This record gives sequence, C-alpha cells and structure tokens, in this order.
Amino acid sequence: MLVDDGSEHSALPAMLAEFGDRLHLVGLRIAHAGRSAAKNHAVLLARAPLVLFFDDDDRAAPDYLERHLLAHEARPAEADAVLGHTDWAPELETSPLMHYITDVDRLMFAYERLGPGQELDWRGFWEGRISCKRSLLVHHGLHDQRLEYSIDVEMAWRLASRGLRVTYDPSARSEMVRPLDLDGFCARTLAKGRAHAVVASLHPGTDIAARLLPGDSEQLWSEGRFTEPALRRKAAALEAAANDDPSVLDELHKTYRSLFRLMHAKGVAEATGAVSEVSAPATTIEPFPNTDPRFLYDGTPDDAPPEPLLSISIPVWSRTPELAEMARRTIDRIWEVARIPTEVIVVDNGSPHEVSYAAKVYRYDQNRGVATGWNTGIRLSTADAVVVLNSDCTVEPGWDEALYEAANDGRRVAFPYTDHCDGRGFAWPDQGGTSGWCFMMTKAVYEEVGVFDEWFSPAFCEDTDYWHRAWELGIELSPVPAARVIHARRTSSQARSNLLLQAHRYKYGWKHNVDPDRAPPYYNRDATDYVGTVKLDEGARR
Repeated sequence: MLVDDGSEHSALPAMLAEFGDRLHLVGLRIAHAGRSAAKNHAVLLARAPLVLFFDDDDRAAPDYLERHLLAHEARPAEADAVLGHTDWAPELETSPLMHYITDVDRLMFAYERLGPGQELDWRGFWEGRISCKRSLLVHHGLHDQRLEYSIDVEMAWRLASRGLRVTYDPSARSEMVRPLDLDGFCARTLAKGRAHAVVASLHPGTDIAARLLPGDSEQLWSEGRFTEPALRRKAAALEAAANDDPSVLDELHKTYRSLFRLMHAKGVAEATGAVSEVSAPATTIEPFPNTDPRFLYDGTPDDAPPEPLLSISIPVWSRTPELAEMARRTIDRIWEVARIPTEVIVVDNGSPHEVSYAAKVYRYDQNRGVATGWNTGIRLSTADAVVVLNSDCTVEPGWDEALYEAANDGRRVAFPYTDHCDGRGFAWPDQGGTSGWCFMMTKAVYEEVGVFDEWFSPAFCEDTDYWHRAWELGIELSPVPAARVIHARRTSSQARSNLLLQAHRYKYGWKHNVDPDRAPPYYNRDATDYVGTVKLDEGARR
C-alpha cells in the first residue's frame, strides 16, 4: 500500500511504473491530512491479514518480511504484534547527535534492554518497524487523526485494553538511511511535545497522560524560553568541537538534554495555549537591516603589515572636538606599541566633529549605535582575531600580545586589567563582562555567540547581553593581567543617559528572564585570570 499524503511532487506514478510488474501495489494520493490519515487509509484498503508499518527512510534486510511472517505464524492471536530491530545504516557517519540519541539517552532504537522473544506492553508499539493483525486495528481502533505525532503510542495504549502484546524479534532487521541533525531533531521534539499535550487532554488522569506529559512543562518553558537560541548555538559549537576533542562530550550531552527537554516543553506550551502572543522580546539575532557605511579613506600607516593577525574595531561618535582628538590619540597609540600585525577599523556613527585617523575609516550618516558600530567593524575586518576598543582608551605595551594569546587559547573572550583613572591604577581586572570598552575574541567565538544585539541601540547593555550569551554557551570570560589598558571614561553619551541605561537594564532583564536591578548572573562565576607566556611589560604604567 502506497499512500501519498498530498506531496507537491508525487512519486506514486514512477513507483507504480517501476515496481508494478513485480509487486501487487495499490497507490492512493490524498489531500494532505497528516500521517494518521495516510496510515488509516492504507489499513482500510489493505486485504492481507497482516499489516506492517514501515518508514520511508528505512531499508529492509532481504529476509525482513519473511521474519515478520514467521513470527506471526508462531503468534497467531489477533492481539499479537511483532517489533523488529532498526539501526543506523552502516554507510552513515554516526554524528555526536546520532550517538547521543541511540546510545546515551536512548531516545530512539532503545533495544539495549530487550532480548529475543521478550514481550512488551503498549509502550513497545514502535511504528516504522512493527507488524500486527489488520483485524485488531479495524475492529478495535485506528490512529487518532487529531494527532500529528506519537500516533503509534496513543493507538497502542487504546489497544492495550484489547489485550495487545508486542514481541521483540531482533532477526527482523532494517536500517535507517537518513541521518539526523540538530535542527531536525529539535523540530521532531517540538512536535512530540505538542502531540503529548493533546494526548493528555484526550485521556486526562491516565497512565499515558502521566507518562507523556511532565507536570512542570509550562513552567519550564516560561522560565527558559529565552535560552533556546543560546542552547542551540552551544550544542552546535560543541558538536563541531567533539570531532577533535572527545572531552567535550559530557558537556555536549548535558546541553542536548537541556535543549530537548526545553523543546518538548515548548511544544506542550504551544498546544495548551501557555505561549503568550509575544513569546520573546522584540530583539534580533542578526543585525537590523541597514546599508554598509560609506568608505571614506584608508589612513593606515605605510609600514603596517599587509596581512594582519588582529583587527581592532573602534566605533566613534565624536560630539565634541575633545572626543574627536581623544579618538585620534587612541589610534596613534595603538600603532606606537603594536607588536603583532594589526589593522584598525573606525566606524564613525555620523560624528559632528571629524578628524583624520590612522585607520580604515567608514562612516554612517547618522548615529546607529554602539552595537551596530561593533557589528559593522567586525564584519569589515579581515583578521581571524578581533578587538573592540573604545575611543577613550590608552593601550599599554604588550596588551595586544597578551590578549591575542588568551583569545586564541580555547573558547574565550579576553579582557585587560584596566586603570579607570580613579587614582587606584591597575588595582583590579575588568572581571570579564563588566563593560565593553576593550575585549578580544576570535571570529569563531563571535560567530558562535552571534552578533551584538542592536535592539540595545544607541548604547548600554549591549555588552551585558553579549557576556550573558557567551556565559550561557560556556565560553570563558577571562581577565588577562599582562594586558593593560587605561580607560579615560570620557563618555560620548548625552544628558539624561541614566534614563536610557535604566531602560536598557530592563530590556536585558526581560530578554534573559533575570532581575534587572541585580548584577547579571555571570558575575557570580569564578573569574580566573588567564596567565600565559606573555609577561607584563615593564614599560606598562603601574
């Protein structure tokens, strides 16, 4: 039986033409109605006493049908069903996700506790690899067409009252030929959550409702809904790292577990109406649409190396001549003490006062904000390591070497020790995430965390949001004692900026579901200094 559930490009004619002279095929194309309707049509049109549910991404062993027939000959009762064995096809590369699904948390193909001939209850009725008597279904219950997922489990639970028995026969073997990826399995888990909520509403107070629907699902989604993008990014990054570093597998498995539990809870919340109309703040994971700034000139010194290892991005909004001159001194100092091949990119946010800079200078016609300036500067950079630096900072000798070593040693955002011009000197480090006047990371880390959120334009808390997202991904936020930067703290913001800061604190709290009047949660971590091979330069000011 071939039932096409409303495919846009139906393969039925080609399949009937290819196999029609060798097999007794019946083909039917219906308007799209879901897998329940397609399977029910197939059962009702079938004429044989046995039906086998088989997935279209599986490949059967040559004796697969024979094994199911022999098993039913030994178990002729109407209530008897036979469960076969499915594994990954040998030509597939078993990814970390596929290994986790089948060998760690056993979310699919959970055969490890089953022995040949073992009898199972309704929970072992796994369609895609199971056969049963057609009369059992026709007389006592077909799939519930209100469900989009878990239709086999729900039908089997109803058939349990009719004596359903499932027997495991590992000799009936098939192989799944389609690999699974993270987005696909998240979508699958989300659909399961929706279906499980519907099943629980159809059978309230029953064992199947209790088994499929954790009682804390809605609360879990309410509290964790803003962490979904970060969990997805973290899982993807750990997947990539796991191929070369097996030590990250434990962390990857924890991340999978948290993500899939959250996706199931999201599905439950969607089905029960617990998802609010605005399920997340009006934020962006990609930059807001804008054109690239105008390229003004390249004032890079003639003796600068042609292939930089480090790109320094400096957003500028010089609303006074003093601030414009300070930005010029900041850039001149970078070249004076540079020890590794460097490029400097200035993104001018429509400054009222302009001076010439020893840098590649781009200009927006209006102030697009700090986050846009950072994103633009990094997008236009060419090196594999990037620094964001305020225009009111003075870098000390060795700062670039020390931060560069730290940023390239693992998944890390590196921060300098800072003199805040308060008379205390370099008395304490920037604790890795207190503010964004100077920090370095690789392009790979930037791509993992994502762009700075331009929802926080024009300024304040775009850095707090970024450190929070990095912290959720397990990226180290490391102060580096050998890197020293003086921060003049000459703000370019205007009067009443305290009101904007307070508003953006609440934006940050809303986005991450934390108390905006308290320190961000990543402040509570142990901030460990990064001490590498680069030593503190004796010329650096004390």
